[in-house]
Amino acid sequence: MKRLQPRLDALVARLPLTAVQYLKFGIVGGLATAFHSVLFVLFIEVFGAEPMLANTLAFACAVIVSYLGNYRWTFGATRRSWASFLKFAVVSLIGFALNSLAIFIIVEAMALSYLWVLPFMVGVVPIVVFALNRGWTFGETRRVG
Repeated sequence: MKRLQPRLDALVARLPLTAVQYLKFGIVGGLATAFHSVLFVLFIEVFGAEPMLANTLAFACAVIVSYLGNYRWTFGATRRSWASFLKFAVVSLIGFALNSLAIFIIVEAMALSYLWVLPFMVGVVPIVVFALNRGWTFGETRRVG
């Protein structure tokens, strides 16, 4: 990793701030998604939770992990606050609701395969969530540059 770090630093130095933030946002999101998935299975297999409850609990835990990863590393927030965490949670719920709405429309109303939801979930919702977090959640607290 020590050999790779200077190359990553050089690459990051050439990218615009928004691109760097989006890349970091994707990394944190990927880690939070993995955490969510592990907890989802754990809650079902170990604790016997129903899938909907397991998903809700895992989602809540993943939101916390995602906030902790994004507040300082992705957006460079200089101070933690309950207000920014609550905004982050609201934005996360908006993303959750957009995904749920897409599932309802595409799978339930249009009777199409759930696979048709994936481009929206992967291509649209993360951009909306990133923009809301960058502008609203961390807009007042992030470092310049």
